[in-house]
Amino acid sequence: MKTIAVLLGVLVLAVAAGCGGDDSASSEAEAETAFCDSLSAFRDAVGGIGDLSLTSSAEDVRAVGDQISSAWDDVEESAADLKDVNVDELSGAVDDFTEAISGISSSTTLTDIVEIVQSAAEVVTGAVSQVASSVDCEQS
Repeated sequence: MKTIAVLLGVLVLAVAAGCGGDDSASSEAEAETAFCDSLSAFRDAVGGIGDLSLTSSAEDVRAVGDQISSAWDDVEESAADLKDVNVDELSGAVDDFTEAISGISSSTTLTDIVEIVQSAAEVVTGAVSQVASSVDCEQS
């Protein structure tokens, strides 16, 4: 009788372990979807730079910067949940973008500022596309 109880216990544990395998696959799929969504939102935030013009206010520029910063935080957070994603190149592009903006002095002309920011944003957008394709994110 005791042997039957032990066998039943082992059988229940084996069945429970077998059911758990699907959870990790679905968790990875959910993590990938969340990452792709955050990457898309980040790309859109960086694209918001294109909406800025010589008539944009400092508040407009700060709002775009805040959106980019928040979206980047989401990308980093969601990337941490994936096993096989490398955002090093993208992270480097974001760092270069931040440095380019920080390097703008008060004597820089508005035309030069627009050129600097748009050029840096293009590099970031290219890096986003590379990461998105490596994770099989659909790109719009």
